[in-house]
Order: sequence, then structure tokens, then C-alpha cells
Amino acid sequence: MDFKHVYRMFALALRDADRPLRIVVVGANDGRLADPIYPFIKTHAIDAQALLIEPHPYLMPILKEHYAFLSGARFSAFAVGAPGTTTLYSVKPEHWETLQPAYAPASWPAYRAPLGITSADRDFVERWVRSAGGGSPSPDEAIAPFDVTSKPLLDVMSDCDFTGPIDILQIDTEGFDDVVLYHSALETTRPRMIAFEHGHLADSSQQDILEFIGTDYETTRIGRDVIGVRKSLT
Repeated sequence: MDFKHVYRMFALALRDADRPLRIVVVGANDGRLADPIYPFIKTHAIDAQALLIEPHPYLMPILKEHYAFLSGARFSAFAVGAPGTTTLYSVKPEHWETLQPAYAPASWPAYRAPLGITSADRDFVERWVRSAGGGSPSPDEAIAPFDVTSKPLLDVMSDCDFTGPIDILQIDTEGFDDVVLYHSALETTRPRMIAFEHGHLADSSQQDILEFIGTDYETTRIGRDVIGVRKSLT
């Protein structure tokens, strides 16, 4: 995500809040690298309540370690979506060292870039593997599916005893962001601000999701991202 603009959005949420911020992150990854929420909380919102949702089993222990400083952190390994099972596609550990794209800094651990593109869209993961590996390994060699339980966001929040309104909803699920929003019960959770990636969505899906949230949110496209601010705040 574009750090500068998303960070500015979070600062606005902090300025207008009259209580500790309530933050939900869907697709939290390791919670720290290339994530604007982490430095914002550490610097400005150490008393925040945060629900960090990450379904990849390798990442959950790392995520919990990175957020050990935050007493108000809650964690969930469910996917957000329709009730049932969602199949996600991920790069196998034996190929992490090989599949390091040009955008990944040398300081990143080997898992960060390959697991950062875990997605419900296998075609998306295939394209990434071909780009990062230059044809070796092949997508069939590098990609493994795994199933996770999916639930609407309200159910995930209830499971984690994280009830009530949301100040910031950040979504980064590699082409699944619209599905997450459709199952986030925005009329009930009423996030004051939303940040999500639209760049991996098809053009028609981009338009549909902007229309879906456009009634209640002023939206701004910044590169691959969309920032939405509830109209009552603007």
C-alpha cells in the first residue's frame, strides 16, 4: 500500500477519535514488513485495539511475535468471506529463496515476498511465480493449495470478542479484497475509514466495489489502492 497516503488517513482517524482506536486488518501477513498499520500503532496508537486476521499458518506465530507489544491485539486465522471453506494458493517453502522478486529488499526474510502473494486466485499466484522466477520453478512445482475456514467479518469479530464499531478497516488479500468488503457488514461495523487494494481486481470488479461502498464513503484511488472515508467525517 501507498504508505504516505494511507498513513495520512490513519492520522485523521486518530485526530477525530475520542477513545482508543479500533483497527481491523484482513490479510495481516507478518504484521510488520510493508504494512503502514504497524509503525502507526507503535508511534501514535499504542493503546489501540486491533484485530489481526491472517489465515496462513506459517505467518501466525510471526504476526503474534511482532504484535507482542500491543496488549489490545486479537488474532484470527479465519478467512473473511462467505461461510464455508476457502481454498488459498501459496508458494511452497522450498522455493522461497529462489522466488525473490526485484521489489523485495534484501533485508526482507525469505518468506515475506512469496507468502505476501498468497491468494484465492490461483491465476494471480501463477503470474507472480512466472514473473519472479523467470520460468523456473514452474507454477505447478511452486504452488500448493490449502483450505481455510471462512466466515463473515462479524462472526470473526464475535469469535475474538471484538465487538463494536471499527475506526480503520485495512484489507490486503491479493485479489480477494472485494469479497472481504462484501462480507464485512459495513452497515453494522461502519468503519470510519477503509483502505484496500483494487489493483488486482478485474476492471468490472473494481467498478462494482466502488459503487458498493460509494453510497457511504468518499473514495480516492492512489495507485493500486483505494482509500474510503465515511462521508459523515468528510
